[in-house]
Amino acid sequence: MKSNWNDIVVHIFWVLNKLTFKGWEDIRQNKSRHSFYWIHEGEGVFRTGETFHVRKGNLVYLAPGLELSMKSSDNDPLVMTMIYFDCADYRYGDAGWGLQPLDSLELPLLQQMDRDRAIRMDLLFEALHRDWIPSRSGGELLSKGHLLAILECAHQAAPFEDEQDSTFRSYLKVKQELEEQFHQRLHIEDLARKHSVSCSYLRKMFIRHLHMSPKAYLDQIRNDHAIRYLSYSDIPVKKIAEACGFNDEFQFSKAFKKMNGSAPSAYRAARQQPKTLQPEP
Repeated sequence: MKSNWNDIVVHIFWVLNKLTFKGWEDIRQNKSRHSFYWIHEGEGVFRTGETFHVRKGNLVYLAPGLELSMKSSDNDPLVMTMIYFDCADYRYGDAGWGLQPLDSLELPLLQQMDRDRAIRMDLLFEALHRDWIPSRSGGELLSKGHLLAILECAHQAAPFEDEQDSTFRSYLKVKQELEEQFHQRLHIEDLARKHSVSCSYLRKMFIRHLHMSPKAYLDQIRNDHAIRYLSYSDIPVKKIAEACGFNDEFQFSKAFKKMNGSAPSAYRAARQQPKTLQPEP
């Protein structure tokens, strides 16, 4: 099943800090769950059918079932943290909660983190190992939070595997600005100019990675926020329009009806209508 990153839940089976030595070799013992290997220091070779040279700042992800053999460098032995975990898609819909185990995550087998992400990963793996106390009530809560942060960092870093040029980084900055500043009066042309990239390139990259134009992505973000305002608050529609970056209530109502099939007020009335309890037979 394809993972929806916003709906992932995790369970940790084991966390191990591993200090290897000259001549160290091992295999992946537990293959029925997901595994992360974070390389804190040193160098070595991982083999899964293909051969990968691993070093400090590398994250290795293994889906269930994948065979692995490992060998440490004689001159610079590996220091790494291993996490053995399971994960599932656990989303809430009209019918309530639904749980679906994930047999793999959309991550590359090997990621080389840039400097800032490598520092963050080091801290997260150290914190996860320190805070994982399964025998204590609530002793896994912090470590699960750290693992979710690791997943988020790995997910955000994944596109850099194929795109290292500065223009792609500009695309990521524009995407982030749309996600975080959607409530502002944003114009794609201004963002392209600000980040020194052409509008045509931006459109190409958004369609390649998100399957929609920059404008459509911004519209989707604003619409998602508007739906939550209408579903869970009594804030006036005019104020919601302002909070979601629309020029006025008319523009917001027109855009909302186009995307959702009903006007904001009608959508709110339908979503907030109390459900009638059915009598027991």
